[in-house]
Amino acid sequence: MCREADGVLRAFVGESCMRIRVLLGIVVVAAAVVLAPTATAESRIVDLRTRGIPFQAVWAINNAGQIAGAWSHGNAEWGAYLWDAHRIVPLGDLGGGFSEPADLNDLGQVVGTSRTTDGNMHAFIWDEASGMLDLGTLGGSYSSALGVNNLGHVVGVAQTWLGQERAFRWMPGGRMVDLGVPTVFSVAMDVNDDDVVVGAAGPNPSTYHAFLLDAEGGLVWLPTLGGTTSAAWAINNHGEVAGVSVTSEGPAHGFYWSEATGILDLGTLGGEESFAFDITDSGEVIGYSVTAEWESHAMRWSASDGMVDLGVLGAPQYLGYGESIAVDANDVGQAVGRSTTFGRWDAPALWEF
Repeated sequence: MCREADGVLRAFVGESCMRIRVLLGIVVVAAAVVLAPTATAESRIVDLRTRGIPFQAVWAINNAGQIAGAWSHGNAEWGAYLWDAHRIVPLGDLGGGFSEPADLNDLGQVVGTSRTTDGNMHAFIWDEASGMLDLGTLGGSYSSALGVNNLGHVVGVAQTWLGQERAFRWMPGGRMVDLGVPTVFSVAMDVNDDDVVVGAAGPNPSTYHAFLLDAEGGLVWLPTLGGTTSAAWAINNHGEVAGVSVTSEGPAHGFYWSEATGILDLGTLGGEESFAFDITDSGEVIGYSVTAEWESHAMRWSASDGMVDLGVLGAPQYLGYGESIAVDANDVGQAVGRSTTFGRWDAPALWEF
């Protein structure tokens, strides 16, 4: 689940954030070099457009193989869609002509952000029976849904009437509530089926620390990799957490955390930094890492195999190299993200393990 909380991501990877945002954007390149798709012997990478999925960005995949993504038609606004059993389902919007998904559960419910008729961005939840529902805010003008569990419980970040950005939880039949993390700034990135929430919080959107909040409100500040800044990006149903932390040496590295092991540095693919976006129920982490050649490649990490390069689809000629990023994974051996390819900067990608 990529769930780009811009301030959190930018603070960790600096200029690399722009590289990620361009990689996830819409830049068509005419020229290309002939470069075969690369992947490990244990996985393969597929251009989703060859499977009839025209999304320009993909954000989430569930255990049924449904994929949430976004694309635009010509001059139309960016819109959220769900790919479901070889059909494309438009999710619509909240009246302002823009929507973007962030997460998807196994019930086919999608959450994300959409523009309202008054021009504000609000969190939403969508399902095929009820359509798109505006989750409101905490009194301000902005909210964004970033995670949803299989109970339909939603977490994210919303503005208060004082202008603060605060982590929220929303449950069906209720209203958006502040999670009460005792800091000025907080953002909830993910929630598991036991209603355990992870995210980041601190005095402002540039200074923060990874947290875990259980269903009873018990707050745990997770350790770092030696630096002062960290964020928890995802949690699985066993309470294992994936995220990113500044290291004592300075660069940011992806991390794995559990009560049994404490925090583990995932390392890199030979470069300085790595980033963990999601973790499966088997404890596999996906994200990206900088290689020794200064390329950003999608990666998969497990306790048994360490970090594995997931490769790229190809490389535009003007670059001479390829980049990729994996943003979400399911529990049946699939991950989605973006990759450079032969004729363009980016394409929606599926990895199968």
